[in-house]
This record gives sequence, structure tokens and C-alpha cells, in this order.
Amino acid sequence: MKVLIALDDVNGGGTEHAALQWIRLCHREEFDVAVCTLYGLGELEQNYAAVGCPVHFFDVKKVGYFKAAKALNRLLREQRPDAIVCVSGGTRALVPWLAKRAGVPARILYFANPKIMEDRRVHYFQRLQVMFATRFQACSREVADNIKELYAADPVDLILNGVDMRRFPVAEKSNHDGCVRILTIGSYRVAKNHEEKIRIAAHLESTGLDFVIQIAGNGTHRAAFEKHVAMAGLTHRFELLGWRPDIPELLQAADIFLHTSRYEGHCIAVLEGLASGTPCVLYDLVVLDEIDPERGAFAAVANGDAAAAAQAILRLTRDREEARRLSVCGRELVATRFPAEFSVRAWENSLKRAVGVE
Repeated sequence: MKVLIALDDVNGGGTEHAALQWIRLCHREEFDVAVCTLYGLGELEQNYAAVGCPVHFFDVKKVGYFKAAKALNRLLREQRPDAIVCVSGGTRALVPWLAKRAGVPARILYFANPKIMEDRRVHYFQRLQVMFATRFQACSREVADNIKELYAADPVDLILNGVDMRRFPVAEKSNHDGCVRILTIGSYRVAKNHEEKIRIAAHLESTGLDFVIQIAGNGTHRAAFEKHVAMAGLTHRFELLGWRPDIPELLQAADIFLHTSRYEGHCIAVLEGLASGTPCVLYDLVVLDEIDPERGAFAAVANGDAAAAAQAILRLTRDREEARRLSVCGRELVATRFPAEFSVRAWENSLKRAVGVE
């Protein structure tokens, strides 16, 4: 089966991470996969070979939508894929329509954002593009329910994120001379809510704990965040690492994984934090009920309660037995419920249903 995955960019975000994992782990004897990207930007733009399949780059910003659309239309007619999967938001405003015109039989929209209505412009275009789709994929039950309600999307296949546990071997945490390393992963976007780390750091500073908060990620709002950290007098408590390909190693070196997003689809960063055996302190999200209904594998606090997050971090640095319990429970949870193989097989089965070969 020939499959074309349409991405906006080739960065290290969670949605793109999921797509790259599908490519890496799918049965390549059954699926001939390629990628098209409309912007081509991101951490992998200088190394498309890392994507693991052919990458077709249509530079919308340089040549404009009209010329990019013509080039993409030509590719679709030449390659004649059996299915196209539109993963990123911008691609859903153009690609499904072109794919229908080019005669691509299976046109799949993948959704990962549970707050679609927060961007009315994107929401408007997606309402139009739903008309050209033949199937839908969602990364969580919350997202699936939303797109069913908003767009009357049907059928919707659930493609939960998964983690390749081979990337996260069990290892003892190292000692950092008493300094507690708190790692967070995510781009500098409003949804990721990095400003909350400043409030949490202020609470921790008042306790006398020696700590550093490391942020792995890039984004347009990074400069503003750095300014706010400086204004709070907490520059010495932050290490802004930028985009990093060595997330498993960073998690292994961390004492605490901290996540403060306003909302998430089915957060790969949280799953990787759990898989690494790093005790996790998380702002509460609807999706956490899907990840762990019993709430026994992480410490969750009310979303926006920086004081409670700081207390949870402090408690885990002092109660090593509880930290070890969370470490073991987190790894077991991901290994049994969210291995990468489950996610990739669900994606493959969705493709087969979409083209009618199952």
C-alpha cells in the first residue's frame, strides 16, 4: 500500500513524533511510506534522512500556495498513493481537496488537539476539509468525541500514542551533588503553559531546595519566556536546552519530570516521562484519566496550582520510597498499555480499513 503522510513541518513536536514513529516501526513490506511537507521547517530540515522515508518539500512560504499546490497535485498524480494521512493543521486546509481531485481513494484526517474551537480560523477550514475526507483518526477519546460533535466525523479510528520502550532502558538515577534536576519537554507555545514553571520555581525557591528546571524545546515565544524568567529573578534556576534529540538521556538524568500544559491530546512527553522511570508531577488534564484511570503512576495537581506542584516536587525529593513507587508504576503502565507497537498496529489497521483491504 502506498501511503503519503502530509506534515506542516518536520520538527520534534508530539504530533510529528507520532508520525515519525509510524514510519519507523510500520511493516515496510506492506506499507510504502513517503512524507510531503508544506513548510519543511523544524529540527529535521537539515537532515531529512532521519525521517526514514522519502520527503517531498513544497515551500509554501517561498513559492506561495498556488505553485505549491500545483507541485503537490503533480506529485499525487505521479505517485498515485492509495492513502494520504493529513497530520498537521495547515495541511488539512489544502491537501484533502487536492487529494480528492487527484483521485486518491483514502483521504484521512488525523486530529490531536482537544481544543480545536480555540482557533476559529483553523476550525473554519477544517469544517470545509472534512467534506473531502473519507476517514478520521484521533489520538485520544477526548479528541475523537470532539471531532464527532463538531464535524459529525465518521468513522473515527483511535490511534493512541505509544512509546518504544527500547529507548528507555532501566538504569539507576545518578546523584547530582544535591541539585534536583526538574525536566520539562515542550515547545514555547501558549498551550504548553511554560509560564507556570516560573511560578513553581518561585515557590521552590522559598523552600531552600537546590534545583534547576530544564526545558527541552523551541518556539517563537522563547525570548518572551526568558524575559519573564529574568524579571522574576530566577535565571539561575532555569536551563533552556532548545530542541534535543536525546530526550531519553535527559529523562534518565532528571530527578523529576514536570508537565504544566493547559491541554493535551494524548501527550507523548508524559508517556515518555513515565516510561523513563522518572517520577512525574503533572498538572491535571482530561487525558490523564485515559492514560491512568487509577491515577497511581504520577502525582497530579489541579491545573494552575503552582504551590501544589512545588509541594509535590518537594515531597518526592524527600520521600524516595514514594518516588521509587511512581517510577516502577510509570514504567509498567506504559510498557503494558502504551507500547509503540500497539500504536503502530492501530495506525496500520486504520489504513487498511480506509482502503478496504481488511
